Amino acid sequence: MINLSIIIPTYNSEKYIINTLKTLYNNIIEKYEIIIIDDSNDNTIDKIKEFKKKTDMNIFIYKGKNNGIGSARNIGINKSHGRYLLFLDSDDEIKKNYYYTIKKYLNNIKYDIIFYGYDIKNNNNIIKYKIQYDYPYDGINGPDILIEWLNENISIWTSNIIIKKKIIDNLRYLENISYGEDQNFNMKLLEKAKKIKVIKKSIIYYNNRSDSITKKVNIHQNDYLKSIFDVKYYYKNKNIKSTIIELLNIKKLPCIIINLIKYNYYYNVLSYKDIKKKYINNYKYYLINYKPNKVILNLEKYLILYLSLPYLFIMKFYNIKIKKFRWKII
Repeated sequence: MINLSIIIPTYNSEKYIINTLKTLYNNIIEKYEIIIIDDSNDNTIDKIKEFKKKTDMNIFIYKGKNNGIGSARNIGINKSHGRYLLFLDSDDEIKKNYYYTIKKYLNNIKYDIIFYGYDIKNNNNIIKYKIQYDYPYDGINGPDILIEWLNENISIWTSNIIIKKKIIDNLRYLENISYGEDQNFNMKLLEKAKKIKVIKKSIIYYNNRSDSITKKVNIHQNDYLKSIFDVKYYYKNKNIKSTIIELLNIKKLPCIIINLIKYNYYYNVLSYKDIKKKYINNYKYYLINYKPNKVILNLEKYLILYLSLPYLFIMKFYNIKIKKFRWKII
């Protein structure tokens, strides 16, 4: 029986993937499989095959459909045989104590999700991450974890959770979108999780590369908006945890809309009139439909909205670079 299926989509990853595989090899993982789904047009696959030959690692390679990273991960889910699944990006690095830390929980199988901390590698700097909340180690459920996530008390990323395959059932990643498919999947997944193991250690590195696709926020915010709206309707149809829908409406969706206003205006993607029609009117919907105490708690975001276009016009007129903006992004 395979305990852990490690699913890694690759796209022109020849510079990073071998380092990722080396960190897995050095952990001496038992009863595992590594599933690579590749959409590359460089030498990624050749490098993986060469590494597999040298190490005899249990690696299986499949061709992707060029429908985005969500599609690649869905292929990985369908091809996997493990009781638990771990999704990695092609430049992630697991620490030397990774498998030692999670091994007993994989063998226990009573947990639906195993959740742990991560550190961020930003060029030559390492940013330490700490889990900031005081939930008990055992038995916390998924919806409560999601509420903490939406309240910004914790951070969940594709690779800092291990998932029991059984609870995924027919849930799949959104396809044909470039950004937000991971948050969409994880937010829906948490609805299904009854018991979550929280490991208060950082056992993996997230590489914050400047050329990463997720850095190109101005291009992909529309996809992000679609993905979060999809989560909202998912929970609305389930008719559970109204707090989650409120937090999506008050915290997540408004900030995405603010970013769309900012980038569309600055880069001349849309005119003022189109921005007002497409985004500002949507934002005012949230303002009108929520109680005054919630509006007060989020006053900063509403002030940003009503001051954003004049401010952007001034910044643009004086040719001030966008990196000098001070926007809060959730």
